[in-house]
Amino acid sequence: GKTSITDADIRIAEQKLEESKGLSESGMINLLESDVEQMTQVLAFVEATLSFHRSCTDILENLSGTLQSHMSETSSRPRREVKPAVQATYDDDDDDFGADSGPCCKAIFDFEAENDGE
Repeated sequence: GKTSITDADIRIAEQKLEESKGLSESGMINLLESDVEQMTQVLAFVEATLSFHRSCTDILENLSGTLQSHMSETSSRPRREVKPAVQATYDDDDDDFGADSGPCCKAIFDFEAENDGE
């Protein structure tokens, strides 16, 4: 047989179509808006990161200039001759070392020599 479609069936189908169309439109709008919101957040992060790295670049460029100036000043100065500090002598009557044996010291703590001459 033949199936008969009534006007009521057609109206119900049209209503379901309009409802589905409305739901898909609102879903697409929500998707696009959330995508824009996410992209806005990503853009803010990228801009903050770029600003941070620009600041780092400025700091490093200033430091590089300062170091180059310091090196130029240092290399243009006459070199100072460094004289070793006068070695203080220690003379204790209780020690087993003579004055001619060179620098020496007395250990305050237990010490095990690891090399000859210690």
